[in-house]
Amino acid sequence: MRTILWDITSRCNMRCKHCYNVNYLNNSELIYTQEELEQIFKNMEDLNVKKICFLGGEPTISQNIVNAINIGSQKKLNISITTNGQFFSEEFWNCIIND
Repeated sequence: MRTILWDITSRCNMRCKHCYNVNYLNNSELIYTQEELEQIFKNMEDLNVKKICFLGGEPTISQNIVNAINIGSQKKLNISITTNGQFFSEEFWNCIIND
């Protein structure tokens, strides 16, 4: 199964000793427009990607995460998220529960 690992943000609220990304935490975050996200997922589809894992930093604080999950769900991708779970907003819960 072709898989993408996407560090969707480098921002994080913790400093875990085991974190592989600790030297890059809290660098600036790329903010994607809806059209850019759709093009990214179109490119994944063209590459026959079937699974995406959102990483970070802390992916749930990314401004892009809800839109990215929604688009991935519409494309029937297997989606996973590596998170510390401290920023689960109502919008985020609704996004993952309804899909």
